[in-house]
Amino acid sequence: MNFSVYLLCQSDAPVSRSEVASFIEDGSYFDTPTTYEPALVGDLGDLTIRYASGRSIRLTRLRDDDREGVIAEACESVDSAPITHNLAERLRDHLGRTKSVIDIEVDRASIDENAWAMLDALEADILRSRQGLLYVYGEGIYGPDLKLWPVIV
Repeated sequence: MNFSVYLLCQSDAPVSRSEVASFIEDGSYFDTPTTYEPALVGDLGDLTIRYASGRSIRLTRLRDDDREGVIAEACESVDSAPITHNLAERLRDHLGRTKSVIDIEVDRASIDENAWAMLDALEADILRSRQGLLYVYGEGIYGPDLKLWPVIV
């Protein structure tokens, strides 16, 4: 069962494939060698991280209509959230300044603890370096510390 989370970044600074691979390798998250498809040259575009037999995580930098659709969906989630008007305005303002969206797709049935740890660390690193928020459909919006943001009051 595939599941997506979205990194909504205010910075348009590209995330490179080699940056992702270096982060993963530096963290020593996996016992087996990690492979990446396609080659590690260039901006993110699409990148599949294979970390075990039959297990992978896919990162995709969304373009145009897909990017705008995710931003609109995140804004709709703010409109229905039980938060104060001021917090909702701050959140909509932040989302309105989103310049890039990265879709991270995982298979919930096959992902293991090491992959979750790697993914959490990678998401937090990208969110901090690119002034982003994490959007999870049906859950909400999380800050760079991966805590639900803003705090529900």
